[in-house]
Amino acid sequence: MSHLALAAPIVSMVLGSAGELPKPPYRPFIDPIDVHGAWWALLPLMAVFIALVYKAVKHQDLKTYWRAVAKMTLEIVLGMVLLGLASYLIVEVFARYIVEHAPQ
Repeated sequence: MSHLALAAPIVSMVLGSAGELPKPPYRPFIDPIDVHGAWWALLPLMAVFIALVYKAVKHQDLKTYWRAVAKMTLEIVLGMVLLGLASYLIVEVFARYIVEHAPQ
């Protein structure tokens, strides 16, 4: 009996009845996570980590370290929200107003 004859039942079991290849395993640093519906939830987490690292390098007094991290996190989140609001107003309100009132 050849090696191919022994491997045929295993291959058919792995491929299944549809003949599809199995899904490859998740590779954390190569395959991105599909969070397009909840991208905004990553902003506070990313802001906390950025503030932690930045304040750990720049801050000299550990007594006020956590307060400084919280303040910087709040500044980053509020800044991003305000930038998003400003870009929305410029693109959706101001640009639409200019297009509607442009001379023909």
